[in-house]
Order: sequence, then structure tokens, then C-alpha cells
Amino acid sequence: MDICCINLSISFLDIVIYHLESDRKISTAKIQLHNQPCNVVTIIRVLFKGKVQGVFFRANCQKKAVELGLNGMVRNLENGDVESIVQGPRDIIDQFIEWNRTSQPHAQVYDMKVTVVSKNEVFDHFSILE
Repeated sequence: MDICCINLSISFLDIVIYHLESDRKISTAKIQLHNQPCNVVTIIRVLFKGKVQGVFFRANCQKKAVELGLNGMVRNLENGDVESIVQGPRDIIDQFIEWNRTSQPHAQVYDMKVTVVSKNEVFDHFSILE
């Protein structure tokens, strides 16, 4: 039995804009993409503990997730923690977690619990839940 494994990795996206009537090239752009296999998506649950409520933590968390191209959600918990479920490439999720741990403008994260989620829940954007 022969087994074949193909790992597709795309490094750049070339964009070319043409004028419709004259078919003249107007602009071009080359965008470097993350060097990730196309089908690798991880879902991580993060519990942030510390001074994380009442300091715009969720709004800043959402802004960073959108900036990094991640999907998921963030919400306050009754015990004062903030929970986030994040979906995307693992290395980008790690950047998201580190930014929230160290660079949130008004929050102070004292501890975190990070777990891989085995559910096949699919998010199509990043939202703030009440």
C-alpha cells in the first residue's frame, strides 16, 4: 500500500488590480502569509486571572484577535476571571495569549490556565459575550 501525504503551504498572495474598461494594470500588491498548513486549526481555552474585569480587557482582547485574524469569543466570569476561546493557527494563538498576558493597557494578569479544546465548535468571527 502506498501512502501519500501532501502538506500545502502558501507563502505569498499576489494581488493585481486592473481597470475594467482598458484592461490596464492599475496596482499590484504582494502579501506575505503565515507559513501554516492550510488545514491546521487549533481551539484553545484561556482563563485569565487577575485585574481583568472593568479595565476594557474584553474589548482589547477582541481588537487583538481581529488584528491577528483569529476567531472565537471572550467573556467575563462570575468569579472575576475572563474566559476566552480562540480558534486559529497555534503560533498565532500563542502570540494572542502572550499579548493579553503582558500588554493589555489597564489589566494585570496574575495567572492563566490554557487548555486545548477538543470540541469541533467553529467560529466565524471574534465576539464579546456578556
